[in-house]
Amino acid sequence: MTKANLKKIAKAALNSEYGFAPAISNITLLEASGDGTYILFSVKDKEYRFNSHMFLDGTVWAGEGTITKVTEV
Repeated sequence: MTKANLKKIAKAALNSEYGFAPAISNITLLEASGDGTYILFSVKDKEYRFNSHMFLDGTVWAGEGTITKVTEV
């Protein structure tokens, strides 16, 4: 999975959970699984952890309950 795809997943999860979607350029990837089901990233001074699962068709669930704020950076 590309870095751009990982950032799109993170953006969708933030929008679903917190109601805001930052610009892709404001998302900094810190670590991620190859399939996009785990992403640790930051947006400005906040760090987030995304944990989800992949559907049989290969898409990653980015809905409510998949993201948590880890800490202020």
